[in-house]
Amino acid sequence: MPADQPQWILDARRAVGDRIRVRRLHQNMTQESLAHATGLDRSTVQRMEAAPK
Repeated sequence: MPADQPQWILDARRAVGDRIRVRRLHQNMTQESLAHATGLDRSTVQRMEAAPK
């Protein structure tokens, strides 16, 4: 991802990743089980949750 992203984009990505993580944990799901349920690769879920800080 380009390092010159506007701050609002980084903030939005972080917020989405946080919401995914909170919801996943609330449902007692692992990244692996979420990936399986959504048809995504686990590394994709991991990247979404680990948005730049």
